[in-house]
Amino acid sequence: LGVHTLGVLSETTYPYPGYAPNPCLTDPAVLATVIKNVRATLEKNPNVNIISVSQNDKEEYCHCENCAAIDEEEGSPAGTLLRFVNRIANAVAEQYPEVTIDTLAYKYTQKAPKVTKPAPNVCIRLCTFHCHFTHPLTDPTCSTNAKFCRDLEEWSKICDNIHIWDYTTNFAFYIPTYANLHVLQQNMQYFAEHNARGMFPQGNRNSTSGEFGELRAYLLAKLMMNPYMGEEEYYRLMDEFLQAYYGDGWAYIRMYIDKTSEMYEKGCGNMYMHPLNRVPAEEFRTMQAAFNDWWAKAEALADEDRVDNVRRSSLQWRWFLARFDSSLQPAFEQEIRDRGIYWSEGNRENSRW
Repeated sequence: LGVHTLGVLSETTYPYPGYAPNPCLTDPAVLATVIKNVRATLEKNPNVNIISVSQNDKEEYCHCENCAAIDEEEGSPAGTLLRFVNRIANAVAEQYPEVTIDTLAYKYTQKAPKVTKPAPNVCIRLCTFHCHFTHPLTDPTCSTNAKFCRDLEEWSKICDNIHIWDYTTNFAFYIPTYANLHVLQQNMQYFAEHNARGMFPQGNRNSTSGEFGELRAYLLAKLMMNPYMGEEEYYRLMDEFLQAYYGDGWAYIRMYIDKTSEMYEKGCGNMYMHPLNRVPAEEFRTMQAAFNDWWAKAEALADEDRVDNVRRSSLQWRWFLARFDSSLQPAFEQEIRDRGIYWSEGNRENSRW
């Protein structure tokens, strides 16, 4: 089982169980059904050491008298969920001492409860769903990120086994530049300092990247191995990858990364933002000659084995050019189709401008 499992585990009749309204978590019948199905899953998968008992991907949850009373006492619906998950963890602990029960702190359960603590065999998977990613999570000027940091710090006081579900791409606009490379190192260190023992950085799962997906995946892997690396080491690894992947013109691509990072850091940007909502088109137009020159030089200096890497990654800048000049859009859209690149999560056919 992946995540958003309460629909399946509670045997909902809803057509899409992971998107069903969340069941009543104080109903003994629901508890018994979920325990039964957790046991059945573990029996069928004897090598499993972690199983998710987590809320559905739906904001609807139970407000019955019993659930509401616990929510009030705990100061968060996470308390009602956690009491439910702890009961399941306790029910399977003796037979499956090596198994961890994983649950989400996501959307309405992001805030930690006041009373209940996770059982020793429970891990909390805290999601950065509402955060802004064009500046560090710890940026004190961003009220949205400040709320997440307060919640993480509260969870870290009661749980030493936190997993992070992070979001590292723009799911509504896969192709244009998503300037978050300058915050990954700081964010990963912050997670590690607050009891994060596992990471899932979710990126573009649908297709080959037209942006910096390969670079981002490499840097995230290195950061997960060493979350306390300093800024100097982080950018050394970035430069090594750029040189190996793009060839002799790599430094021009680094210049593009640095400039777009600077442009986006001034505003808040979430994982569904339109690329021009935070940086006005005029700023890109001001840089148009320089950006054209940098990508052209990077492509001209690349050898035969690397030139297509440059060409494909330049799609992120050429998206802006086609946005500014609609006459470029037909050829651009054809190249996207030819390369099998998705425009957005689950959307391959319809262009996004």
